Amino acid sequence: MLDPVPFAGARGEMADRDLQSGFVVAATATGSILGREVVARARERSLGASAGTAGGEPIDSTWQRVLLRRHWFDHSTMDVLLGRDFAAAEKDRWYRCLDRVLEHKPDLFVHLQQRWKDLFQAEFDLLLYDLTSTYVEGEAEGNPKARYGYSRDGRPDCKQVVIALVITPAGFPLAYSVMDGNTSDKTTLRGFLDKVETLYGQARRVWLMDRGIPTEALLQEMRSSRKETYYLVGTSRAKVRQYEKKWLELPWRKVRDSVRVKLFEKDGELYVLAKSEGRQAKEIAIRRKKLTRLMRKLRAMRRSCPKRDQLLMRVGAAKTDAGRAFGLVKINLPKAREEVTRETFTFRLDKAKLREAELREGHYLLRTNLVAEDPGVLWDRYMQLTQIEAAFKCLKSDVGFRPTVCR
Repeated sequence: MLDPVPFAGARGEMADRDLQSGFVVAATATGSILGREVVARARERSLGASAGTAGGEPIDSTWQRVLLRRHWFDHSTMDVLLGRDFAAAEKDRWYRCLDRVLEHKPDLFVHLQQRWKDLFQAEFDLLLYDLTSTYVEGEAEGNPKARYGYSRDGRPDCKQVVIALVITPAGFPLAYSVMDGNTSDKTTLRGFLDKVETLYGQARRVWLMDRGIPTEALLQEMRSSRKETYYLVGTSRAKVRQYEKKWLELPWRKVRDSVRVKLFEKDGELYVLAKSEGRQAKEIAIRRKKLTRLMRKLRAMRRSCPKRDQLLMRVGAAKTDAGRAFGLVKINLPKAREEVTRETFTFRLDKAKLREAELREGHYLLRTNLVAEDPGVLWDRYMQLTQIEAAFKCLKSDVGFRPTVCR
């Protein structure tokens, strides 16, 4: 490993100052290991900015600018390692560094994949694919990709961009794309199948996805036309009800301490009905928590008896907060021009519906063209989708980056 410190005397200066240096040195050394020539090229083109610094974009809020620029740069040894003053951390310069690297994006991914294979024996036969959205404000609304669409951030009032990511279970990304904010999930998969094959060649790959991403036509194409291309995807619970009589006749198979499955083959696909006791208990607890909160709000409304229009607004807000749990409560609302009283506004919990819902909790229907695969392995693989969800959550955590220029 090459010494990450670029000029003489840096180690002595770091020792004399009470600064954080470990993570800076580690980041610089990692960049050196993964590809010194890539780092050098990006560093040369970034007008003096460090390619090892966390690339970002102009941040909207003042505290974020202070955190990333003034506090982080002044309280670390980055100025010593770079041999530059605070001007090197100017926010627009960071962004221009990313612009310079953008044209080398395909070559960079191919290079990193090979380095990950050499250094970490990484495998790329199992790929997790998912999408998220991030909303934008201020100047970013002028971004041509910013559109109104389904917001996973709960901000339908803001324009957004959609981010798609292909990643391995070990966390190595193979491809990503920033798309228009109104992009439908179902229109994205075909492009990524072609992109991965173009970049890395044809090989045996298994794609893990949520149920809303692939279309029936594309799954049929993956089964028939795309050789060595397999999928494991979640399926709506309507399919469980569709084959309910068939499932009832089949025996449960225990594949893990708390996981049982039923198997059913149809039209070249293997359907796996999985029941997880742990996830069932978790989902029941979440549903009961929402129900408890909903019932508390309804009781408060019934005690206060507000005007009918106010009551309807408050019930609507409670419905949004409760989600699907709202359908488990039967509510009688006063008619138009009818006064709100304890007699005209009533509600009760539908216990039969609740029991039926709880029986279905923790059940997942998976479908795959890996008809000979161990069902226990299929379940473990599908649960790995939570890793990519955690990666997205990390991207939108405390710092909360919001892009203003996306390509």
